[in-house]
Amino acid sequence: MTQQADQELDFQKSLALYQKAEDLLMTDVPAAFANYNECKHLVKSWVIGPKDHTSSSDLEWAGEWGPVWTYDIDLSKSRQTILNNNTSSSRRLKVCER
Repeated sequence: MTQQADQELDFQKSLALYQKAEDLLMTDVPAAFANYNECKHLVKSWVIGPKDHTSSSDLEWAGEWGPVWTYDIDLSKSRQTILNNNTSSSRRLKVCER
């Protein structure tokens, strides 16, 4: 049934097929689904990278399973820089070095 829904071009029809498959699973399979994780993360505007590489597997922090070695901090947008009214936009700090 899910294979048929995967191939269905009409969104409403595929949604109905997935719903039927879910109903079948819930009534016929002797199992209890006890845990479902969905995490919401806030990322400061000066942190570059994590919000571009989010995953449903990110449980601790946004971008946890992304290419962390490429993440940066834009010092020109950091809170302390904003408080100090320092607007130099070219300063960046590399978070991780290889």
